[in-house]
Amino acid sequence: GRPDRYLWDGRRVAMVTDASGEDDIEIHSEDGDFRKRRLHVPPAVLGRPDEMVPSPESSLIAVVNHRARLLVVDAETGKVRTADFSDETGGGGDPPGVPF
Repeated sequence: GRPDRYLWDGRRVAMVTDASGEDDIEIHSEDGDFRKRRLHVPPAVLGRPDEMVPSPESSLIAVVNHRARLLVVDAETGKVRTADFSDETGGGGDPPGVPF
């Protein structure tokens, strides 16, 4: 199923939606008015989220997508940065530029 996670404040839930035809992250408020706000993360960046883990102390959400990219998404601003990625070419060997 789709990952839904409470944010650090315990009052908002981050969930994946495909209501627009592309996956995006929505933040749902549970403080009485049940507002929802879409973050508008570009589909080429977000991909298909497989897992989301919110920070225990800030508005950041770690997202792992189907391309094995670890993204950090700010639930307040929608800004995204790639924290890590896996080279799925299957080749072993040393990383370039690292002498062993």
